[in-house]
Amino acid sequence: MITETILVASNRPRDMGQLDHLWSSTAPMPSLDALLVAANNAPSSFVLGGGEPTLRSDLPELIGHLGTRTRLATDGLVLHKADTVRMLRSSGLERVRIGLHSARADAHDWLVGIPGAHRRTRTAIEVTLSAGVDVEVEIVVTRPTAPYLDETVALLLRAGVRRIRFRPIRQINPSDTRYAATAPRYGLMQPSLQAAARLALRQGASIKLVDFPHCAAPGFDECYQAAPRWLVPDGISAPSFPSQHPARCPGCECGGAPADYVALFGWGEFSSEIHGPLRPTIPSEIPQSGEDAKKPPPRSTVPPATRVAEAIRLSEHSNLGGDPMPPVRRPALPDVVAIDWTTDETTRTVKRRMVNAAQVGARTLQVLGDLGHSESLHLLREALRLSFDQVVVTADLTGLGQCTDKDLFHLRGLHHVWTPALQPSVDVAERLAAVAKVEFAVRSLDASSTPVSPFGRPTSLVGDGGGRLSWPKWTANQVE
Repeated sequence: MITETILVASNRPRDMGQLDHLWSSTAPMPSLDALLVAANNAPSSFVLGGGEPTLRSDLPELIGHLGTRTRLATDGLVLHKADTVRMLRSSGLERVRIGLHSARADAHDWLVGIPGAHRRTRTAIEVTLSAGVDVEVEIVVTRPTAPYLDETVALLLRAGVRRIRFRPIRQINPSDTRYAATAPRYGLMQPSLQAAARLALRQGASIKLVDFPHCAAPGFDECYQAAPRWLVPDGISAPSFPSQHPARCPGCECGGAPADYVALFGWGEFSSEIHGPLRPTIPSEIPQSGEDAKKPPPRSTVPPATRVAEAIRLSEHSNLGGDPMPPVRRPALPDVVAIDWTTDETTRTVKRRMVNAAQVGARTLQVLGDLGHSESLHLLREALRLSFDQVVVTADLTGLGQCTDKDLFHLRGLHHVWTPALQPSVDVAERLAAVAKVEFAVRSLDASSTPVSPFGRPTSLVGDGGGRLSWPKWTANQVE
């Protein structure tokens, strides 16, 4: 995969706007001599960029020294005048890269932070093309502009542009709160990015997909390009550059997902694209009424499709056999899935984990939770509302000791209870048996028991010196 080199000629942008300007220092510009020394270490062809190079007063002289080796990366705002372009052309300028991020003027102006920038940039593209300069246009893909990428490409094609590059906006640093609002979701962006790429290629233009994972737009592998390498001259300090996520999709040779994206939105949009062997979709008879509707199969821990493109593909099937994820091969269903919680955990996170556990397809839910939680009774009642055939509790019940008989009656749907040989816990178990008719067994725990692993948590509630109890997986015959 090609890696481009950008020589940092400027360490500040014209305006921060909403874009991801890595180079936004107030320090002095790098000197002309420092740039010429750094250029000696550059490959035969590189980009002159960084912040905004046209803010340099010695730009014509710099271009004159570098000659045809470089492409000038700019916002284009000073190139809307023919005299300026002719002067730079006479200095040796042959190639430019201009940023135009949307066909819609208000969107582009908002992103760059300069009113009227869209009009001047479009003029700059026309003027530079007329002067015989090779023009490449960069589109920074953002959430508000992603649905209109094909519009932007169509505008550029009508203007005569034949080189187009796309790149996603990145998070400048961990304190960059704007990123959450401007980062495009890959699952939503994919159809638009693919449509824009196809349009450009059909019209004979060349495209580059820079710093995207390959699954951002499947089918365009030859168009992907790695994130650029920055060549920093002496006299300026380099910022911390956005990193890639260390995880990689199996068998994929791309650079992986951006770490800033995964930290904000998770890995789901990438893991859902990792398919095992496909299995056939077997249609079922269309039900005549709601009573005859076939229950969809469980997820069995398989991540659901998170992309619009997958939803569009599935919509083309008239009958999926009651299966919302027909192409995914599932692992075997477990017979028991366990859930735990701690006394300081919010009920919202516990409930979310319980709902996810219910989608696995296990017949039995085993509750291991610390019943000292102030909402344990409420959480147990929520567990009984899930789609499990039976719910069992294997825990110290002492935390329910303050519940009234009326409260305990609400737990009459429990299938079975295991309690340790602690008198306060046994007392609660006896009350449950008397009030709610829930059978229980006193279970002695020992170090030889293999603890069950709770669903959705990185560690289990194994005895850790903090008074917690470990429980083996519940089976109907393990009673004393």
